[in-house]
Amino acid sequence: MKAGILTFHYAHHYGAQLQAYALMQAIRLLGVDCEIINYVRKDNIEGSSIFRKGLSPRSVLSNIDTLLNYSSFKKRHDRFNDFVSSEMKLSEKFYGSYEELREDPPVYDVYVCGSDQIWNPLIFSEKTYDPAFFADFAKNGRRVAYAPSFGISSIPEDKRDELAGYLEKFDCLSSREKQGEIIIREIAGREAVTVLDPTLLLTAQQWSRLAAAADKISGFPVVGSVCEKPGRPQPDPGADQPKQYDDQRKADDGYILCYFITDARKYAGYVGAVTEKYGLPVVSLCGSRRVVPQTKHKILDCGPREFLALFSGASVVCTDSFHGTVFSLIFEKEFWSFAASGDPSKAGGSRQYNILDAAGLLSRLYSVSAGVDGFRNLLSGQTGHIGCQGSGDHEGPVDYRRVREKLQEKRDESLSYLKKALIPGGDDDCRCHGN
Repeated sequence: MKAGILTFHYAHHYGAQLQAYALMQAIRLLGVDCEIINYVRKDNIEGSSIFRKGLSPRSVLSNIDTLLNYSSFKKRHDRFNDFVSSEMKLSEKFYGSYEELREDPPVYDVYVCGSDQIWNPLIFSEKTYDPAFFADFAKNGRRVAYAPSFGISSIPEDKRDELAGYLEKFDCLSSREKQGEIIIREIAGREAVTVLDPTLLLTAQQWSRLAAAADKISGFPVVGSVCEKPGRPQPDPGADQPKQYDDQRKADDGYILCYFITDARKYAGYVGAVTEKYGLPVVSLCGSRRVVPQTKHKILDCGPREFLALFSGASVVCTDSFHGTVFSLIFEKEFWSFAASGDPSKAGGSRQYNILDAAGLLSRLYSVSAGVDGFRNLLSGQTGHIGCQGSGDHEGPVDYRRVREKLQEKRDESLSYLKKALIPGGDDDCRCHGN
């Protein structure tokens, strides 16, 4: 049996490439031959180029910044491309459009759609669904959804019938967020399950092997799976640690990693509060081009492996990113995940909310609408849970013994769904099969 994956594997985004790699690896570990269908949209190629197209003020300013830092951005670009070519098994044929897929469809026993926001119609240039990501070109074979995300809380009225038509052709349906499960039931009258993002199907040890191959980052040396830092070495994440380690766990050396995918400047006050608490230098991994003023090291040339190494070596993480939150959990870091919306359980913040809810760590999700003063008080233990999405220990270290148990349970459930969905005969046990 052979499986073909449809996802955003080429995009020069850390989460996109790492989730694609993770799903491919997870399927292989289940004993199924697997490759990623090399389908790359034109707008995806343009979006991954070093320079922006067009003459808008935003594009011009971005290109000026790129020219000033060309060496770093070129290195970043090459590292993303190298990760795809060396770590992913791709289909022999390249497809640049849905029409090419339909005219000469790749043949697999099962087509796996996911993960990432492949079912969000608003992220494509046409502002509509791409039928390729529903495997709508396939003439035969099973169709399985693994953790696709809609990226929106509700489906526009004019797109509901089209979505229903795509969903009815699937053998098994799942979603990365609870809201996706609700949307599938509402639109198609089908059962679905909420499963983990593929990155969480692999262990810290498996990710560390990739981090160990990281190249030196400009101005910030990376050695093996961790960045150089003074102080005591940290035990391998994910392994059972002695009780005294968890009890005494402190971020008393190393650095604070800031990874913000929106304008980082709005988080300056929050990062300031974290630096006051831990007294560590700030390393900014640029998801956007702007950084917090506390930044000591600004990282522009980071590829997927270097991304992993930076998270592996960090003592504390501040992020507004879903995958930034995920890898904080995987590498068992002290962290704060920030949500810009007033209600992080909805819209864009729901991704962070869902995974932290599953991990029992909603106490580490903070809504910036509550303000910096509330966050400072939270860190010092002076107030209740204003701005925070759950109760718990806000100022002390994360109890990862409990988190490990919760995530392992979710991992087992997700892998069970994937196995039953993929392997012939397993669909009888897949509760999302049929109407």
